Amino acid sequence: MKRRRSPRTVTLAVLGVAAACAKPITVLAPSHALACPASTVRLPLRTGAFLGDSARSGPAMQRAIVAYRERAGAPPGFVKLYTSLEDRLDPASGVGAALRAVVAAGAMPVLTVEPTWRSRPPNLLAAIAHGDANGLIRAWADALRRTIGRDTIIIELAPEMNGRFGAPWQPSGRSVALDSVVWRDYAAAWRRIVEVVRAAGNDGVRWLWSPSAGNPYTHRETGGTHWNWMDRYYPGDDVVDYVGLHAFNDPESQRAWVPFVELADGDAADRSLSALVARHARKPIVLSELATSELPGDPQAKAAWIRDAFSAMRGCSSIAGVVWFDAKKERDWRIDSSPAALVAFRAAIRP
Repeated sequence: MKRRRSPRTVTLAVLGVAAACAKPITVLAPSHALACPASTVRLPLRTGAFLGDSARSGPAMQRAIVAYRERAGAPPGFVKLYTSLEDRLDPASGVGAALRAVVAAGAMPVLTVEPTWRSRPPNLLAAIAHGDANGLIRAWADALRRTIGRDTIIIELAPEMNGRFGAPWQPSGRSVALDSVVWRDYAAAWRRIVEVVRAAGNDGVRWLWSPSAGNPYTHRETGGTHWNWMDRYYPGDDVVDYVGLHAFNDPESQRAWVPFVELADGDAADRSLSALVARHARKPIVLSELATSELPGDPQAKAAWIRDAFSAMRGCSSIAGVVWFDAKKERDWRIDSSPAALVAFRAAIRP
């Protein structure tokens, strides 16, 4: 998600987050190497970025892409934007024009769609699944078709569904009985939205399913034995083209500096990346939100984190793309938050 709330990073229960402000930051070491199956086909790692909240018009997006290219030393392969079903995409203005600017720059748009609107019912997912929002979705899909035409776009629909920040497509955690309805309704709502968008003639849309790394109700490895296991929300191979993951290393809130492999695939992350590779072997993986802030007192730490992260990703043939959260919000996630970080990032994204 667009970091509207506190960063949803993997938090280690043993660190006592309630008293985090009084504790030093623990620098963790990787506990294992990222294990990916051998493959004779290696997908090139395509990189891109979210370029900030201000890049929501055609001219603003053009400027943001130019600025990113100058900083990163290469144009973005992906550019991420955010919208809801209530937004009317117009190719001449707003997010629609920003999408057109992304396509014109030769990048792939990744559009995160929050399935919400102002007058939504309290049982949002059930309403969508039952067809109550078909008219709204159809109007949105028609506008998308007019904006994108035959160009390809990745839609990341209702991401971080296994998270814990109060989005209407996430579980409440109050009871397993209630939350099992959320699993069912989430998958049915996803399928309904895909059905309506496809019927509107949006042949260029590819669908990205992106849970959050880890299980915020356990902060440990549980896999399918826990009610909030990410794959319970999976809507089906026929309506998913890519699987993804969101992961942020935020030492100031976690009170831990967490290496990439631990953040995306450690015990506290419920071995999320390994599970994606194993359970969705035929689906390319796009890490659709990834970033780290700086480690206070160590100007080289972020640079080393970036180098290690990209090395691990390039060693996993299933990972086809990564979208860096290149913005300064709760933390400074930007690729140039320090000179050392920028040098590392520029080197890491070279083919």
